[in-house]
Amino acid sequence: MNILHGTMSQPVNRPEPYFYDRVVYTTTGAVVDIEDFENRPLYPETVSISGVSTITETGTYTFTNDINVDSFTEPIKSVTWTNADKIDNNSASITVNNLPSADQTVTISCEIEFEKGYTKTISKQVTIVEGPYTPSISSMTIDGTSIASGDTLRAGGLSSFSATISEYRSNHTVSILLKQSGETVLTLGTFSSTSVNTANSTTLEDGSYSIVFVVDGDSTEYATVTIEDREYVEIGGLKWATMNIGANSVTDAGLYFQWGDTQGYTAAQVGNGEGQKEFSWSEYKFNPSNDGLTFTKYTDSGKTVLDLEDDAARTNWGGAWRMPTIEELEALSNAVNAVWTTDYNGSGINGLLCTDKTDSSKVLFFPAAGVCDSGSIFEVGVMGYAWSSSLKSDDVSSA
Repeated sequence: MNILHGTMSQPVNRPEPYFYDRVVYTTTGAVVDIEDFENRPLYPETVSISGVSTITETGTYTFTNDINVDSFTEPIKSVTWTNADKIDNNSASITVNNLPSADQTVTISCEIEFEKGYTKTISKQVTIVEGPYTPSISSMTIDGTSIASGDTLRAGGLSSFSATISEYRSNHTVSILLKQSGETVLTLGTFSSTSVNTANSTTLEDGSYSIVFVVDGDSTEYATVTIEDREYVEIGGLKWATMNIGANSVTDAGLYFQWGDTQGYTAAQVGNGEGQKEFSWSEYKFNPSNDGLTFTKYTDSGKTVLDLEDDAARTNWGGAWRMPTIEELEALSNAVNAVWTTDYNGSGINGLLCTDKTDSSKVLFFPAAGVCDSGSIFEVGVMGYAWSSSLKSDDVSSA
């Protein structure tokens, strides 16, 4: 098309409309605006940057001017792209290697500077959309017991809970719930950072529960926990279970254990027959040489008490339950009045009755369950033995 410029005596072909020497003409040659005639370069009045406005995937994206600045008759001094890598005067690119953890808006600008000193800047806003959010549980503990995905935990209650996740984003809702039969019983924690620590005062009924990880409403079962609350009395600042592991009452012998072995056995399972437990060195898990002298653990390691993984109370009852140290048993002995009792409460069971010296309502009864050795149980009703978690320092074969 013919467009006049200057003195309107020379027709030229240019996009419409355009500025030149501060005189604006249309295709009909009519003057739209008149300003000073000097130092105004020739370029289109409306210029934009072409390219995507939203980025949802990683990759390289190219942006271009919608005109060819190299075709201008007015000399160009420089073309500068901001927030993009310049390819040439008319195009630039950005590379997204990783999507952000929250939506980001980037302003891409192209500044054209002409030799006469005038500049023209055009811009485009591009939104880089947040990448997928798939946090995972890094760690979890209930009452001090670590729980991994798929675990089944036996707990005596649920007084404390802590967990960490791999990534936290403030624009997402992440929580861990305790459910039973699909119904939420308790919110164990809602994350406001990568970690959460809570205390629970809610009394939970005995039963099986699911620990459920919830991200923005999507639920995944992480582990299960069986709550079996234990009766206890508090003496000397410690909570003492009122009965043995595997027992159904305070007078019940419960299960018999070798030190450091978390598998317990009933009286009927103790013996020399097939499938029975002998309670001899030949089957002790830390004594492969069967000599009662050479052990694979707890001798040269510097350990003085059982690791929790070898603690029968912790592995069978879960929660914060554990075997007492020898020092704690001695402190208990000093805190109670101990009396040998026959036919305790008419049960026909003999044992040691321990009453708190400061509160007579607090009592513990240790039934005389005897001792296992070489396939037999000796001294039932006559003697009772209780394991501590402590290793006897002067004899590696004793605890």
